[in-house]
Amino acid sequence: MKFENRIQRYHHLFTKTDKQIVAYIQSNHFDDSFSTINSLAHAIGTSPATITRFSNKLDYDN
Repeated sequence: MKFENRIQRYHHLFTKTDKQIVAYIQSNHFDDSFSTINSLAHAIGTSPATITRFSNKLDYDN
């Protein structure tokens, strides 16, 4: 399932921080500098645990 489809499907579960993550991902082009949870969390200004919880909400395995 595409990222956009997962967002639509699980949008009702999102917190304010989750919505910030979505906005950041949709507005930025990703390259190898965002290949880890730590680098993405740092760029957004949140914790790696928050990124992990967000990805679990979207039903990603890892």
